[in-house]
Amino acid sequence: MKNLQNLVRRTLLGACLVLAACAGARAQPVDEFWRGKQLKIIVGTAAGGDYDIWAREIGRFMARYLPGNPVTVTQNIPSSGFIAATNYLYSIAPPDGTVIGMTSRNIAHSTAQGLPGVRFDAAKFHWLGTPEGGNRVCFARRSEEHTSELQSHSFISYAV
Repeated sequence: MKNLQNLVRRTLLGACLVLAACAGARAQPVDEFWRGKQLKIIVGTAAGGDYDIWAREIGRFMARYLPGNPVTVTQNIPSSGFIAATNYLYSIAPPDGTVIGMTSRNIAHSTAQGLPGVRFDAAKFHWLGTPEGGNRVCFARRSEEHTSELQSHSFISYAV
């Protein structure tokens, strides 16, 4: 019983010390953080495509609803299937939330696939979401000239 009381006392004392140490720490208010700053959106395609249009629309929306009303700027880095833009986000962009990316939904697989030019670890990104809500479908069609080839393979079908 005495050991349990000592454990409770030490735990409470430790919690009080942690709270006392944190009492002086104060986070910067969000509106102060964004005031006078810009939110840069990096897009991995050329201007005018679907990803570019999504990024510009999302940027307009976010600027209205982020406290401090930051200016949004869209920068296109079209090349190598979003890899150059994602490399920029990982290696060059400041990791403070002022730069976000509009990349392909498949970019997360690039590291695992070992694609050439990949200099990022997709698992270390903070993923915000997607404007796209589509499903993918894969199908095979049977024709007379490929019947024997299709019969010799197993197909796995799925939808996400």
